[in-house]
Amino acid sequence: MWKVGELPSPRQRRETRLIIPLEVLVEVIDENGDPCMREHTVTETLSSLGTCVPTNLDVGVGRILKISSARDRVSIFAAIRSRKVAPDGIARLGLEFIGERWPLQRD
Repeated sequence: MWKVGELPSPRQRRETRLIIPLEVLVEVIDENGDPCMREHTVTETLSSLGTCVPTNLDVGVGRILKISSARDRVSIFAAIRSRKVAPDGIARLGLEFIGERWPLQRD
């Protein structure tokens, strides 16, 4: 089950991110458009416009990723807008979806 709630933010977002742990596959895309690194992880926050995911991938701001959910049958490209290492030592990527929105409504 999802735990839905609002996450306080120090800056104003276009859309509130919800606390939704969703298993996803993150694939880093190379200059030829092919996946060059991949990792299974879980979203920490999610909106239709973007997400935050913990990662062990060594990638920086500006790179393009593909993020997919087998459960929701969704695959969307995203740009890395932020990368911060949290006090727990794990990096978090702030991702903005490109061209599409993540479908939050369930049937």
